[in-house]
Amino acid sequence: MIIGRLIEREEMENVLENSLLDSPLFEFIGRNWRRWEKGIGAVDLQEMDLMLYLMWGLDLVKDRNEDTCQEFSETVYSAVRRKFTRCGYPPNPAGVAYVSNLVCAGVLHCCSLILSESLAYMHVYEELLKGFNKYGCREDVEKLRGEFVGDEVLLKEWMVSYMNSEKFYTTSEEIEWEKGTGCEPLIKRGKIAKIDLFRVIIALHEIGAFKSVDGSELHQKDVIQAFGQMLGEDYSGYTNNVSGGTSTENPEIFDKLKKAFVKYEKKKLKEKEARG
Repeated sequence: MIIGRLIEREEMENVLENSLLDSPLFEFIGRNWRRWEKGIGAVDLQEMDLMLYLMWGLDLVKDRNEDTCQEFSETVYSAVRRKFTRCGYPPNPAGVAYVSNLVCAGVLHCCSLILSESLAYMHVYEELLKGFNKYGCREDVEKLRGEFVGDEVLLKEWMVSYMNSEKFYTTSEEIEWEKGTGCEPLIKRGKIAKIDLFRVIIALHEIGAFKSVDGSELHQKDVIQAFGQMLGEDYSGYTNNVSGGTSTENPEIFDKLKKAFVKYEKKKLKEKEARG
């Protein structure tokens, strides 16, 4: 049952992710990513993650009810902070605020492109600005938005099509793919540090310890993601952990593993001798 739900979730994620990877929204994020990296570096976030946050923000606006837009910045901030806390990352206030403002700026920018399409969009835009004023983040949001670059014609066409459709990429409650039930983690990570776990997985991948089910090329990120699903953790930002860790020719974790295996072999030998 767990495997079945996992396969179903992965299929849904692939469909949603692929459709967004080909969209002007992802192209917009890609063009601006280098401008945002310094601020984003305060937290564990990748381009795909930011696209998901921005898509979630657009879904909130699209499925808005009373006060959604005026409370938008606070809703985004709370959700971003909750997401990082749930994933085990210390809630860095500066990083959470930056990501939240970036999402707000992105949503405001996307909405501004379609103001001429409907008075309803004008109302949404004005309500968003009121909310940013209310929570004192308008200046930061406007500053970020003023630095955006991209093909606004294509992004506008995409926004008009999306806002006029009945499609939703995420749920309004959580920042995650709309994938139904999902599955429970099979096991949990113990005392081993995340960076050391990544080092071990990467080393195993490098010696060909894993193969894809369908015979296709198996990338490092695919293996890391599979372990994250098994452990019920979000490893999408593993590259930041690895690059931010202390770089040595022989990380201590591999010495520990060697000692542990030698201990295991000695124990096995003693048990064999005891049995005669």
